[in-house]
Amino acid sequence: MLVPRYGERLKYVVIDGSAAIRNRAIPLFEYMLKKDKYQIDYNYYYSKLFLPPLRRALISLFNIDEWGLINQHSR
Repeated sequence: MLVPRYGERLKYVVIDGSAAIRNRAIPLFEYMLKKDKYQIDYNYYYSKLFLPPLRRALISLFNIDEWGLINQHSR
């Protein structure tokens, strides 16, 4: 049986809604018990966990600055 290493476990999950994030984070076990009551906020995870490292990687790979322009220093 595989056991998660330190830092691999989710203790909380962010559910969909209009309240502040701190009010939408619920314990994972609560979500698991009431899956039909809650909807995970996929937009939160996409914008906070997926996009930032992807953006940093693309900026590094293609040598572009924050405005999407080619860095002048690379010429």
